[in-house]
Amino acid sequence: MMQDAARREQAQREREQQAQREREQHLASVRLQFSTWMTEAGIDLECTRCLSSDFRMLQYSSHGLSFQGQCTTCGAKKWFKAMQTRRPFDFSTCGFELDTTIPKLAQPVDGFHEEAGQTQRSRRISENVRHEVWRRDQGRCCECGSQENIEYDHIIPFSKGGSNTARNIQLLCEACNAKKRDRI
Repeated sequence: MMQDAARREQAQREREQQAQREREQHLASVRLQFSTWMTEAGIDLECTRCLSSDFRMLQYSSHGLSFQGQCTTCGAKKWFKAMQTRRPFDFSTCGFELDTTIPKLAQPVDGFHEEAGQTQRSRRISENVRHEVWRRDQGRCCECGSQENIEYDHIIPFSKGGSNTARNIQLLCEACNAKKRDRI
């Protein structure tokens, strides 16, 4: 009788452990799907206040194209919107829970998105690239050193095939950028 009770308890523990492993595997799968969707959507997880990329999920839109996160470092709240995809993420059926840590992106796709099977270029410069360029150029115009009316400029113009990578973006003041126009 004691052995039967011990076996039942052991079997119950094993079932609970198996259920826990399955929940963890499902959550890992959902996080991977979400990370992939965020990459496709061109969403950069970066706090504008403290530049941290650690966020937790607060809420999501019913259409599945945006969500609100809260920075775990400084507490700032921010809405993130899909900029490069029209394919929504199905938050409601995937089991992604609110108040969980938002997974980091694998590798952001910079400057491209797919729509209707065709690759299209996007003029949008990601937040990560903008911050990197700002730090690199120290918030000054690369031509004259001014800190007034600073703009992000494509070294190889976007219209001539230039990319949105930090290597192809520089800071120029409005006057220097107007002089350059679309010349290399």
